Amino acid sequence: MSTITNIPRLIDPVCVPAAPVTDPMPIASAYERVRADIEAVADAELLPVNVDVQGAVHTVRVALPGLLELRPTIARAMPLFDLTMLDKLSDYAEALAFLHTEFKRSEKPVAQLPEMYQEAVTFRENVIAVGRTLVRLQLLDTSVFEQAGRVTGYANVAYELISLCSTMLEKLPQLGERCALTAEQLHRGQALAHLILNAQADKARASTRANLAQLNRQRAFTLLSRAWVQVRRAVAYLRWAEGDADTLAPSFFPGRGPGGKSESDEPTDDALAEGSTQADGASPLATQPAGKSGASADPTTSDKPKGDPLFTPVSDEPFVRA
Repeated sequence: MSTITNIPRLIDPVCVPAAPVTDPMPIASAYERVRADIEAVADAELLPVNVDVQGAVHTVRVALPGLLELRPTIARAMPLFDLTMLDKLSDYAEALAFLHTEFKRSEKPVAQLPEMYQEAVTFRENVIAVGRTLVRLQLLDTSVFEQAGRVTGYANVAYELISLCSTMLEKLPQLGERCALTAEQLHRGQALAHLILNAQADKARASTRANLAQLNRQRAFTLLSRAWVQVRRAVAYLRWAEGDADTLAPSFFPGRGPGGKSESDEPTDDALAEGSTQADGASPLATQPAGKSGASADPTTSDKPKGDPLFTPVSDEPFVRA
């Protein structure tokens, strides 16, 4: 039987050098670079996060190489355009990705709190049943168990369970075997109650963290959206004749398929930029690009729709730096 020995190895895993890991968490590094910009976004300027955040970040990542190729042209043709809007796009997008991840992590519920609560309710019922039996035998005071078992809620049930178990433990030496609950079981009930109280505190802290994470994500989204709108308008001006502005810099609100809402039903780019333009008093980035051959130079009278925020002139001083 012949043996095939000359099969070439296409890839030798031993010889393939591993790519050096220069930054194990690039999105966190991007956030640190633009953290001051994000924290500077005022509450009054915040935009609602009404798009798919991961989709928006992906849109920027895909478009960025082509946009950077246009940077020299933008600098030459529009000297008043704030190039930091383009230069920081990558960091803004990656920072948003980082804060979106942090927000999703903060949404996770406190582990096992509902399960512990149900266990505490069941154990409380057992303690009450044993206690009332001992009351009928005149071995325990009626005051503790008379109104027991009526409260609900994590903290209320936990504190009542601690009180009931403490009462039983105090009388346990006199009760002896007449008590159906052991000291170990009662101590476990108290421990369970304390776990519930600690978990409830963790839940409150988690809620605070979630609110802060949501606010930080909203600030980052606002910052990216404002920059993206300005860059899209610059591209629309430069690529008016080619008509490929939406390909080079797509909207965060892409058109949907048949039966869905169209892009015109979504918030406009002016709505995204509104927080920026109202807050600093600067005019939105717009201009009247030169029309195509045979078309009017005024875009409001061209074949573009008059309501298109990318082409409606809103200022006599376009491309003013913020």
